[in-house]
Amino acid sequence: MTGVHVHRWPPHLHTRLDRALVLARDLAPDMFTGMFTNTPLHLVQYLRFAPALPIRFDAAVARGYPDTAAGFLRFASSDYTRYARFHARFMHPDAPVTPRVLIDAQMADQHPGPALLQVLQHIAPALAVDGAAMDLLARRAADITLPPLPAPQDFRHHDAALFAQLATLRLTRATVRAAFIRLLARTPDDTGTLVLQTLPNTPALTQTLSSAPEYHTRHPRRPTP
Repeated sequence: MTGVHVHRWPPHLHTRLDRALVLARDLAPDMFTGMFTNTPLHLVQYLRFAPALPIRFDAAVARGYPDTAAGFLRFASSDYTRYARFHARFMHPDAPVTPRVLIDAQMADQHPGPALLQVLQHIAPALAVDGAAMDLLARRAADITLPPLPAPQDFRHHDAALFAQLATLRLTRATVRAAFIRLLARTPDDTGTLVLQTLPNTPALTQTLSSAPEYHTRHPRRPTP
């Protein structure tokens, strides 16, 4: 849509909100005054990192990535870097893009009406306060049929404990591996990498690694960094 920049995570995500916005534009094109302003709206539709992984991994498998439990573990560890960049650019409270509307894609897919209203308040404010039109749109949006977003628990490599861990990642794979090589002179396995990726920041990572018995065995006289 002209005047609306749509950003999605995962990138090929589509929900019933997309269809509902097209319905709204077709119903009342003259009301979309905000569509042609000099400050376009940034519409950010997202799934959180862990719920998005089945979609992301299936796309990677279609390109030839190994479809194994070990392959998924490594993919998840690496893919957090891409999610973190997206989050910093579009979702973080200090993200540079404004004005913006953040839409939880899972909620928008299940209940497009409230998300549609939230977006229309920015790009078609007159339509957003037209009760009859919004009631009609809500009914039409409820009739939109799309394949449901995949549920993580239905994913073939799903493990409840693993997905709970993935939801807490804070550090990138590259950050963890670089610190591991610097302090312990070797690379960690993928399971260990994921554990360290849950640490809150790089000082905590350094403290954890430099407190390990392996560090003191390798550097008996070196003080903790």
